[in-house]
Amino acid sequence: MFTATGPQILEYNLRFGDPETQVLLPQVTNDWYDLIVTLMAGKTPTLHLNGQTYCAVVAAHPSYPGTTKPALPVITPSTEQTAYWLPAGVAATATGLKTHGGRVFTVVGEGADLAAAQASAYARLAPLQGELAVRSDIGWHALA
Repeated sequence: MFTATGPQILEYNLRFGDPETQVLLPQVTNDWYDLIVTLMAGKTPTLHLNGQTYCAVVAAHPSYPGTTKPALPVITPSTEQTAYWLPAGVAATATGLKTHGGRVFTVVGEGADLAAAQASAYARLAPLQGELAVRSDIGWHALA
């Protein structure tokens, strides 16, 4: 989490496919190649952030964390929507996209503050949710 005093680590889920990472990456304006080369050289790069606030909401199979069968249809995002739609448990089939796992996709919203980012995330998620389950309380502790 990026704070006024610098980055603070909550946990070490740093795979690019993790929602915890997906909500952080859009903030970084550095060239990713340069960042990786710098890290591989054993140096500490200076991160440049865009100053926006982000909120990520995961759409999951309604049975998650239990069995995720049967596969459910996934609404195919438009080209514009793919900029903030991050699939994880999605499979392409002859009849369209289907769920393939518990966490199906993440949608990331952005704004000047958490309320705006949360509103953006849920607005972006609404046309893509279909039969999938989502939590409606993401960010509410900070906004209460």
